[in-house]
Amino acid sequence: MKTATQLASLTAIAVLLLAGSAAAETIAITNFSFQTPDVGGGWTNEPDMPEWNTDAIGINYFLENTSSAFGGLNGTGYDGSQHLGIGGADTASDVAFVAQDTGTAWAANTVYSLTVGLGNRGGNWTEGPTFLGLSTDLTRENILGIERLVDPSELAGDGEWAEFTYTFTTDSTPPTGNINVLIGLAATATGQRAHIDNVRLETAPVPEPSTLLLFGLSLLGLAFYRRRASR
Repeated sequence: MKTATQLASLTAIAVLLLAGSAAAETIAITNFSFQTPDVGGGWTNEPDMPEWNTDAIGINYFLENTSSAFGGLNGTGYDGSQHLGIGGADTASDVAFVAQDTGTAWAANTVYSLTVGLGNRGGNWTEGPTFLGLSTDLTRENILGIERLVDPSELAGDGEWAEFTYTFTTDSTPPTGNINVLIGLAATATGQRAHIDNVRLETAPVPEPSTLLLFGLSLLGLAFYRRRASR
């Protein structure tokens, strides 16, 4: 009984250490759900959004009232009453995106998770592939790791939203510069669009090896004790 209590206590401590070391923190995204400027109940083409860099959008972009566009707010991923739309694409190879410099430097041994809501307007509109990622600057070429490319077949049903996540983990030598968020359309056919909302960025430290070792050893010890006790 004493051994079981000790092992249970050790396991509890290891779990608490592991959970504490991996506690997520949020990096602020300004105008993360595209609520400004206010477009009322309709939409506005190419609005002024100083928080978001739109230099890489060579085609139309717009802010739109989500309820009027989708006929109701369904699924998850949206926030507030407005969202960002990009498109339609003029050519089958249009790439258009928004970007934001968070003003936050990269940290070592950290997991970064970028989560975005993507909508499927349906009807007469065609959604295109949408990419999201984190870059060392405002360019797609410098997105770190493998960008998350969301195929239209992955989207929710017509008139609905769903969430998608890109992750990147730094090692002991973090990238230089600030963290930049990129989200956009990578068209494969003319007329395609992307509907984007609720951009969130979270970080969590990579657990220390000693914490992982303690956690693993405590689980092994508990399994060994249970095996002996069952004999």
